[in-house]
Amino acid sequence: MLPDGRGKPSARCVLLAAPLLRVVLPARPPSWRTSADRLLSRYLAVEYGGLDISEHVSTLRLYASRCRSVSEIGVRKGASTWALMLGLHDADDEGARSGAGGPRGEWAPKVHLAYDLDPFVHQGKARQLAVQLGIRYRFQQADSLELELEESDLLFIDTFHAYPQLRRELRRHAPRVRRYIILHDTTVDSNISECVRRPDLDCAVLASKLRCTMGEIRTGIWLAVQELLAEAPQWRLLRRYEHNHGLTVLHRRGGWR
Repeated sequence: MLPDGRGKPSARCVLLAAPLLRVVLPARPPSWRTSADRLLSRYLAVEYGGLDISEHVSTLRLYASRCRSVSEIGVRKGASTWALMLGLHDADDEGARSGAGGPRGEWAPKVHLAYDLDPFVHQGKARQLAVQLGIRYRFQQADSLELELEESDLLFIDTFHAYPQLRRELRRHAPRVRRYIILHDTTVDSNISECVRRPDLDCAVLASKLRCTMGEIRTGIWLAVQELLAEAPQWRLLRRYEHNHGLTVLHRRGGWR
């Protein structure tokens, strides 16, 4: 039975039943994607990729968005790189003349510095995206215990997770950081170091390299964090996330939150 109750369709029924005209736009070709689109795509691949840092990249992005300059030590395959770079891209220019990244009232460009002992396979892509987004990016293959870190608003550390390693990194680089120090793996390697849980690492060899005792090399990284907070009262514990291997955010007192 038709809607008007008769055997033949009425004019009104015909109009209602007429198919709607749909306009289907062609898919955007890859060349139409902006640099921000491509960076976001890489970021989302990490966020939903089930990695040991996937649940923390949103935090890295958030704190980077409050800064004008970030440094990262321990790049690995770039998971943190895309998050920090996207955060810098998110940052508006409100902080450019608020003292962020330079003396108060002086314009500060966005800067992203990255360091690792090993080559970064996506270095070229990271540099290309950064240039297109107006970010000064540089990757340097270097030892975190020997490099001279430039001053930055935020420092992210994700290197070898053992007490003597992080203790030296914090003592060497913390004075050069204006706002945040963010540390990865502060749960999984909190009390016992990375070389104990990983069969591919030799604690004795690493102890010799770092010139420390076997007891020190087997100790986790949280002791180094506690020592920094005790020895440098300008630093305080801001956040400690225990899921997904752990992430800790330290904040310099007086630094803009």
